[in-house]
Amino acid sequence: KARSAGCGRTRTSDTPLPIPEEEIPFDLPRGWVWCRLGDVCNVLAGFPFDSKKYVETGIKICGGLIIMPDKIKWHECKHWPGSSGYEAYLLQKNDVVVALDRPWITGGFKVGIVTDSDLPALLIQRTARLRSDYVEADYLVSLLSSDRFRLFCDPTGTTVPHISHTDILNFPIPLPPLAEQKRIVEKLNAMLKEVTRVAEGTERLAQLRKKARAKILDLAIRGKLVKQEKSDEPASELLKRIAAEKAKLVAEKKIKKEKPLPPIAEGEMPFDLPKGWAWCRFRELGVLTGGHTPSMRNPKFWGGDVLWVTSKDMKRKFIDDTGAKITKLGAEELTMLKPGAVLMCTRSGILRRTFPVAIATKELTINQDQRALTPFVVEMSEYVYMVLCAFEPMILADYRKTGTTVESIIWEKFIDMPIPLPPLAEQRRVVAKVKEMLAACDMITKGGSL
Repeated sequence: KARSAGCGRTRTSDTPLPIPEEEIPFDLPRGWVWCRLGDVCNVLAGFPFDSKKYVETGIKICGGLIIMPDKIKWHECKHWPGSSGYEAYLLQKNDVVVALDRPWITGGFKVGIVTDSDLPALLIQRTARLRSDYVEADYLVSLLSSDRFRLFCDPTGTTVPHISHTDILNFPIPLPPLAEQKRIVEKLNAMLKEVTRVAEGTERLAQLRKKARAKILDLAIRGKLVKQEKSDEPASELLKRIAAEKAKLVAEKKIKKEKPLPPIAEGEMPFDLPKGWAWCRFRELGVLTGGHTPSMRNPKFWGGDVLWVTSKDMKRKFIDDTGAKITKLGAEELTMLKPGAVLMCTRSGILRRTFPVAIATKELTINQDQRALTPFVVEMSEYVYMVLCAFEPMILADYRKTGTTVESIIWEKFIDMPIPLPPLAEQRRVVAKVKEMLAACDMITKGGSL
């Protein structure tokens, strides 16, 4: 039988403690046995150290701060004057080291294996070393990296601020024959390599899709994705129809009359447009609307069937339902938006990374963190959505207010943003082509869709 003799806080009895039936989580194959980790490993806690004795050059010391979930960061280790008097704490090749203080961090478990190139090195306190002639080092790491070990150290499963030496000694482990351990480790390493390869490939595909999506959108808004047709009504005529619709709404007192907008200067146009296209300002395309949150103190405002959009709902292209709903009474002070309204998240921490845009497919209203544009020509909704997606990097760079508690869009500047406008018929062709090309990207990368 393997015994846990050695230096440090090791078990004092040579007789293995029995493992109660309730501690055995599952049956083992023939030839395997249940035992405690301390019965097959020499477990040593490191020596108490004084940081004032650190030196620039000397023998390396291994502590919990340099043990990471996937490696030991020896380049960040401290040094000790020498090993004289500390010979018992010298590490050897294939020793398994475990951080005892706050060992679980985001990303995994703090346990590693010492290699030849790491030596010579000393083990310091709040770190444990496991050494065994009966257990493969990689098999030990898999045991100590398991959720079963975490729950053994912390039965509540909430936090593990410290692993005790006793936890390691008393941890019940399934022990296969040494030869089978080696086969398990080989298989496990091969599987982990395959998982890593797939993960890296998936990440590369995701990046390629992101670049392809950006390129497709860029070509679309420059008029380089579909052919221009001479028979299309030019965008200048579309703008006249838009202006006429706006004047009609002003006459009906449904919207306020605005001062004439200044023409778009040459320097404001980021690129040249094809014949038949025109530049216009974002605010020219429709009616702009802000949102509001009804009083949370009034239960009569909440739990109705009126869709009320918040930033949490702005994660998909089309919105036909919302996480929270308000009553008609709660919506009395809000503007109800018709299907086809283009919704934008204009105040949220998410603006550090992305500019969420969506299209309403049902009548709804929005909260104060969202803004909306209801196009004068509703058929333009998907094209406007596409332009905002294409302009996302520029919007986040040039129209985002930073340095505040919560990121926000500089609205008065944003609504004057120049927009490339193709003829309405070409808008339809552009939107259809973009959908087709992004669908092809999705088939390759298994990603999402625009």
